[in-house]
Amino acid sequence: MIGSGLAGGLLALALSRSAKVTLFERGRKAHSAPETPSLTGHPLGLAQTFGYGLGGTTNLWRGSMLSMRPEEFGSDWPVNVSKQLQTYSQEVMRLLYGTHVAQEWASRQGTIADNDCILDSVFTPVTPFRIAKLSGLQAARVRLESLVEDIRETPGGVRLSVRTNGRIDKLEFDFVVLAGGAINSPLLLKRSSLGGTQVGLNLTDHPMGMVAKVVRGCSSTRFGGMAPNGSWKKVAKFRDNETGLWTSFQLCPAHDLLFERDEYLASAQQRRPLNVFKSEYWRKFGASEYRAMMARKISGNSRLGEFAFVLAMAEQEARGQGKISELNHQVNIDWHVSERVCGAIRRSLSGLEKWLGCDLHLAPGEIKNRVWSGAHHAGTCRISTNANSGVVDENLRVHDTSRIFVCDASVLPSTGASNTGLTIGSLALRLAGHLCRQATHA
Repeated sequence: MIGSGLAGGLLALALSRSAKVTLFERGRKAHSAPETPSLTGHPLGLAQTFGYGLGGTTNLWRGSMLSMRPEEFGSDWPVNVSKQLQTYSQEVMRLLYGTHVAQEWASRQGTIADNDCILDSVFTPVTPFRIAKLSGLQAARVRLESLVEDIRETPGGVRLSVRTNGRIDKLEFDFVVLAGGAINSPLLLKRSSLGGTQVGLNLTDHPMGMVAKVVRGCSSTRFGGMAPNGSWKKVAKFRDNETGLWTSFQLCPAHDLLFERDEYLASAQQRRPLNVFKSEYWRKFGASEYRAMMARKISGNSRLGEFAFVLAMAEQEARGQGKISELNHQVNIDWHVSERVCGAIRRSLSGLEKWLGCDLHLAPGEIKNRVWSGAHHAGTCRISTNANSGVVDENLRVHDTSRIFVCDASVLPSTGASNTGLTIGSLALRLAGHLCRQATHA
């Protein structure tokens, strides 16, 4: 296993019951930030979106889980894969958060609120989840500070070139799974001349931002019903009829109807992430409405008053929005947000206003200038029927190989408007079953 994030951790946990698993992590036990990538196209925004260390990007996230509804998968997913993934979701929740949360999650699955809206619940733990908490990882051999530089398939297995403390080891395994994320998995495949011409292309994300505010309607019961309830937050999902793209919305407490410059917009104008540990961040974080939001969060008061921000998280087109490349060992992230996506957000906001029964006020300026990366990089090793349209088959095997697989967000052919974690975890459990069956018949 190459990479110790969500997919790598769950795969190691599942496979260690019946196989000898070695887990390679380029970082140390503690989280470390990567070298600053070069960014072209649309800025990512304030938050660091990937990193190294035991647990990978799970060291940066809250651990929020939101299921892709059957309608969200769309035509880019093989039908049998999308159907099977729904059978693994509850087990992923159990492994990560325990039986009680998994059962509650199952009882809260999305319902069609009316013809235009799917009302769903996202689970966000009070204490951020870290993959290193999985006790089952102890059964795997974990090699930290070990950078895999090359992958070569041999007649009887797969050979890795691994750099550890300046020494390069040549190691051979029966099967290898890349789980380095949508940025690093395609780069390793490229260095190894594997995967074909589509490796690193079709980078997608979830453009995400505070795009509007709403005023509580005197006759609206849905406005108050969108308030967070402990670890559970309501999400309203809309599909744009013109583009077929999905957008999900959450309501967050707001101080008033004024739109002061938010910290993500300030970061976007800088065209680089801000360092939250330096004074530049705190100067940008001066808007009164955000101070009010932070005060509510610290006090635990999640009730919605008279006003609320609308936080949008939008689906992008499945192809052509960006790519990952590397020049002189520096990562380049070339990501774009199209006018089609912005149009889908605007039209879905109209649907939200009608569904809530509240007055909605768009933020000033262009929507494109108020959205940033949702840190859901995906699509760069997408599932496809052949190497002309993607990188892995429906069992996540790299095209034109026999024993090399990819399992992380890079394989997602589309993302809907849901956090990618639950889909990635489900793919990991599905792949674990496939590998066990393939090893049995090898």
